[in-house]
Amino acid sequence: YMFRDPRELVISGYYAATLTHRYTNRETERYREQLREMPFDEGLLDLIYHGERRLRDMATWVDVEDPDVAKFRLEDVSADPAEYVPQMLEHCGVSLSPAELDAVLGDVSRDSLQTKDLAQRKNGNESHYRVKPKSFRDLFKPQHYEAIEELVPGLAGRLGYPD
Repeated sequence: YMFRDPRELVISGYYAATLTHRYTNRETERYREQLREMPFDEGLLDLIYHGERRLRDMATWVDVEDPDVAKFRLEDVSADPAEYVPQMLEHCGVSLSPAELDAVLGDVSRDSLQTKDLAQRKNGNESHYRVKPKSFRDLFKPQHYEAIEELVPGLAGRLGYPD
């Protein structure tokens, strides 16, 4: 199970919903338009409440202790894929040679994925990989922290993320 700081999920979800991802579902598109029309802080708060089910779903995994379930934080995997990807593969019973592992790590690097994403888009369209991603620490206001805490008390801390 790979998880991410729920506060970062909100920020990523906001930018995906308002800027980068395209959906064909009319209801989803209407919601995206509503978010775009709201002031940023209000839109972020609305998205937190809109994503309540997903946050609660994350909370169900926190205390799972099962040898068949390996837990990885996305931030750790991103920071040191050479350390964590082999652990993930080993947990799944996948053995790769060093050359194969290097190829996999190259294929799934952020730069490689962004290059592939841009190649599939029409000229002028941005990649959904934000160039200068901002953290929740840059963007959250007290009401955003309070909303997440109200919906899923202590989730970030229980997942091992500091305040």
